[in-house]
Amino acid sequence: MKKPVQYHLRSFLARHDGSITVESVILIPLVFTVFMIGFTFFDVFREKSLTLKANYAISDLISRDDNVTEADLQGYHKLFRYLTNNNPGAWIRVTEVKCRRACGKQSRVLRTVWSKSYPAASVPELTTTDIQERYREAIPLMYLGEFLVIVETNAVYLPIFSGDWTGIFSRNMTDLVVTKPRNGPKICFENENCNP
Repeated sequence: MKKPVQYHLRSFLARHDGSITVESVILIPLVFTVFMIGFTFFDVFREKSLTLKANYAISDLISRDDNVTEADLQGYHKLFRYLTNNNPGAWIRVTEVKCRRACGKQSRVLRTVWSKSYPAASVPELTTTDIQERYREAIPLMYLGEFLVIVETNAVYLPIFSGDWTGIFSRNMTDLVVTKPRNGPKICFENENCNP
C-alpha cells in the first residue's frame, strides 16, 4: 500500500503537463507591469527633455528681439504648445530683471522691469519682491545695470499608464531659463520701459 502512494506522488511531481500555462499566467502580468513602468519612466524623461528644449528655443527667440508684444507672447505660447505636443496645461511667463546694487554678491538688489504671462490668468506676473525672495538663487550674478530675461514655461505631464500601477502620477514640469538680450542692453514690452 505504501509503494503505490509514493509512486503516484513521484509520478505527479515528475509530470510537466500544463507547466507553460501556469508559468504564463504568473509571468505575463509581471512582464507587462515591468514594461508599463519602464515605458512610463522613459516617457517622463522624454517629456521633461522636450519641455526644456522648447523653453530654450523660446528663450533664444526672445533674446534676439528688442521689443516683445502681447501678440508675440501669444505666438511663443502657441510655439511652446506645438513643441510639447499641444499640452493642455501649458503656460509661459517672461520677465525682465535689472541689477540695481551689489550685483556681484548673493545679497544683490534686483528689480523687475516688466513681467507678462500667457494665458494671462494662468499664472501671476512676477514682482520685484518675488524676484528678490524666490528667484535670486536661479539668476546668475550680473554687473551693475545689466538686464536679463527670465523665461518660465510649464507643461502638465499625464502618464499613459495609471500611476497606481507605475508609481508615476501626473505632474507639472516647470522650467526656468535666464538669457541675456543679444541685440541691445534690454528688451522692451509694447515699446514701454525702453529706457535703461
